[in-house]
Amino acid sequence: MDLLDHLLEGQEDGKTATNLFGSHPQKYADELIAGLSHEKKRNVIPYVFSLVFNLLGWFSLLHGMISLGLPKFTKVDETTSLDNLIVLLTVIMIVTAFGVTFIFTLVRSTLFVNKKLRRRAFWKAGFFGAGSFALIMFLTRIMPDFGPEVNFEWWVYLVIGTVLVIISKLVRSITT
Repeated sequence: MDLLDHLLEGQEDGKTATNLFGSHPQKYADELIAGLSHEKKRNVIPYVFSLVFNLLGWFSLLHGMISLGLPKFTKVDETTSLDNLIVLLTVIMIVTAFGVTFIFTLVRSTLFVNKKLRRRAFWKAGFFGAGSFALIMFLTRIMPDFGPEVNFEWWVYLVIGTVLVIISKLVRSITT
């Protein structure tokens, strides 16, 4: 906000942006960014957990809706292996944490670059997302079921999904 006030005051005095910020705006911006405090890990962790809860919540909601409608058309096996589920959830949390770090690094690296390099960063982010999704889908296909099996009805997935999405929103509202 101070920067905006500085710019507005300069505009009222008839100064140009070059007079206010110098002839090298990128250097000026880099100095401002270097002066900002870095986000502490304890503030990043709740953000990552809110992303994971949101992702798992929407996955559960979608699974519940599909489980509600799909049996009308075909036979559906509703048993779930708990240990298999725990391994997949752990992989999803690790991929999400790595993804957040990767995306923030990409955003930071493309702040003052031309459109071609920015477009390349968008492609990298897209390939990372597609690769992460492919990895998770691949693991669900090749991982054998192990551990105790439970049978959840469709409404359980809807309740769990709703609770996880609400928790995600609460964590995000508390941390911001």
